[in-house]
Amino acid sequence: MSDIKFQDMTSGSFAFLWPKAGQGYEWVNENTHELDSNLVPQGNTPIETIPPWLLSRGKMLQQYPPLAEKTLHRKFATCRDRASVLKFANRYGLLGLPLPLVPKGSGDIVLGESLGRWLTGSQELGIMLAIWDRVKDKEEGKLGQIIVWPTNDSVELKMKAKFDEKMNQWVLLPFGDGKSAMNETLAQHGKTQVQPELLEHWKPYSVIEPAKYYLCREVNKRLKGHVSPRVLPFLKDKICFFPDTLLSAMWLMLFDEITGVLRLRTCDVCGEWKQVLTKRNTCYCSVRCQMVAHRKRHSKKP
Repeated sequence: MSDIKFQDMTSGSFAFLWPKAGQGYEWVNENTHELDSNLVPQGNTPIETIPPWLLSRGKMLQQYPPLAEKTLHRKFATCRDRASVLKFANRYGLLGLPLPLVPKGSGDIVLGESLGRWLTGSQELGIMLAIWDRVKDKEEGKLGQIIVWPTNDSVELKMKAKFDEKMNQWVLLPFGDGKSAMNETLAQHGKTQVQPELLEHWKPYSVIEPAKYYLCREVNKRLKGHVSPRVLPFLKDKICFFPDTLLSAMWLMLFDEITGVLRLRTCDVCGEWKQVLTKRNTCYCSVRCQMVAHRKRHSKKP
């Protein structure tokens, strides 16, 4: 803690430290461990409890400031299998959604996390990031494929999503394609009233505001009950808001993108996400990419 500067812990009004295992993590399954079903937290779905489970190797923990990793949430959204989850966990730790596991034979209860919970969390955040990128870039044509107005008194979200391996991100599809279907009425007048007051704020057949409404509503759901204010007397009674888990912290990063505290864009050379600190038209994630772009520009000159 003494080696970590407070400003590295913060992003806007939020602050956070998180532990990770000094010796990394490993996968275990039902051959060596079993779930203590009597102690499983309420709300877990079956896919979020089944093996394999991720356990820490050893008890030594190291603390680090996740909010200093400005693209952490976008890296998490690319975790799609055991290998990518393990790589992420070894660098950033567990999500903070532990399950009680008992070693077979003998031993004390240990805490682990299911692969299913990781993949579900990655997918949920990845889909919201895909919606946000379309809203941020005002891509009305693409948003028009998922925001549907059957009449001017009703607006629906109808979409599916899939992970694009080539693009290394979740992409949104019209309702007839892909997986992970979502079909929901966002607002409606008539016999069935669904948030009718929203229709007074949206122009008929607009798509950006309904999409942003859905996005913000889902982010608010993920953060409700997971962020707490604290007064910091050693900083002249400064008030900061602390998330309770690494997963909550990553939803806060999307929150910061939406509110403009955090500005990200992809590198013009390699496509990696990078924080934008200036208003320059070009963006490079490293000196190496900057040099690659420089050589390309000069190679085109006569």
